[in-house]
Amino acid sequence: MGESPGCCSVWAHCLHCLYSCHWKKCPKDRTQTNQCECIWFGLLFLTFLLSLGWLYVVLILLNDLHNFNEFLFQHWGHWMDWSPAFLLVISLLVTYASLLLLLALLLRLCGQPLCLHTAHKVLLLLIILLVAAGLVGLEVQWRQEWHSLRLSLQLAPENTLMSLRKTAECGAVVFETDVMVSSDGIPFLMHDERLTRTTDVASVFPHRVNSHSSDFSWTELKRLNAGAWFLQRRPFWGAKQLSGPDRKDAENQTVPALEELLKEAEARNLSVMFDLRRPPRNHTYHDTFVNQTLETVLSSGVPQAMVLWLPDEDRAHVQQRAPQMRQIYGHLGGHSTERPQFLNLPYQDLPLLDIKALHQDNVSVNLFVVNKPWLFSLLWCAGVDSVTTNDCQLLQQMRYPVWLIPPQTYLMMWIITNCVSILLLLWTFLLQRLRNSSAADQDQRFHNGVNVLSSTPTSQSLRPVCIGQQQGRQNG
Repeated sequence: MGESPGCCSVWAHCLHCLYSCHWKKCPKDRTQTNQCECIWFGLLFLTFLLSLGWLYVVLILLNDLHNFNEFLFQHWGHWMDWSPAFLLVISLLVTYASLLLLLALLLRLCGQPLCLHTAHKVLLLLIILLVAAGLVGLEVQWRQEWHSLRLSLQLAPENTLMSLRKTAECGAVVFETDVMVSSDGIPFLMHDERLTRTTDVASVFPHRVNSHSSDFSWTELKRLNAGAWFLQRRPFWGAKQLSGPDRKDAENQTVPALEELLKEAEARNLSVMFDLRRPPRNHTYHDTFVNQTLETVLSSGVPQAMVLWLPDEDRAHVQQRAPQMRQIYGHLGGHSTERPQFLNLPYQDLPLLDIKALHQDNVSVNLFVVNKPWLFSLLWCAGVDSVTTNDCQLLQQMRYPVWLIPPQTYLMMWIITNCVSILLLLWTFLLQRLRNSSAADQDQRFHNGVNVLSSTPTSQSLRPVCIGQQQGRQNG
């Protein structure tokens, strides 16, 4: 039999070099892949599937990666947008696993044995461990940390009057913010427990950078700039740069008081929903922060119905003092005898919700935080009443859900896909049958050749008899 041309071809040699990192030609006495290499090929295929699945997870998590950035900021103390790094790393992993798997498949088509280099084996194991650790960490942190409610517009610094104005320009109906109480009892807008990320506290009060935000007095808070950071490090990857007037407006933003925000929202016909954060234990208003905030709302003179009250602390007292204020509940169970009319939940709770039943009970559902069109489309089709978003300028442009397909078009696509799948299966079976028939014909020709070779000595052994007969005839 002739040698397999795979080992002798230039392409097969190049593939072998890339896969095994051996720059010698494939040995002629090794044409089969051993069992150990088959196991490594299985691990390679598993790595490819894991990296591909992790890429899908990362693309989905881009909607919530701002929360991950905040989680690292709280533990690390330095703000950084990790979106480009995540996409780059996972893209490299998927590309590496895909190319290695493609090399292995091409090697088998060329008749080459598989011999994975040790460096590739180590990298495959590291990728598997990295992806597994990422999935476990995601599962743990998803339950513990990443359900915080916040709104940080891409067009303005978060928790500022500029962000409220941009929200009104986007056509939104509710502005969501975060409220703390200062050391002298003034409710103000702030999300972080420390002021280092969104203010210039490091330059104004360098010895108090690690102090709690509520430990500052209102006089001290008014000295801080709350917008310059937004121009230096954009919180959202890919956000558009601000124009000249907007840049000047952002540079001049200060920490606003809750009363200022309420009056500005009333002028722009916006409702306000805020998450009220409890001060530290040594704070003067640790036990009375709810009442202090409620007094500020009532004394501001804005209509009570304009305020959507989210905090659960002292809710009964708040309802008694402000009966027209709309009560928003942040969880499904554990309510009082009164049936809630508004729910504000993370979008991850969607599978737990019966939207139709809630609507029948006149309950409105708002889900947060939704930044991507695909997720907004999913919630739209599910019947959710409203969403909290950081990217209202993008979502307001949507007139219908993405990937909206008419039933007839979907049925046609389904039929065509099934027909193509059936044809591919038939073609595969036919190709396999033709290969089996070709192999059977080759075996038959081989056996016929063997029979011819084995019958040749018999014909030669008869030759002396014929000669002897001829000589006998001549002698006779």
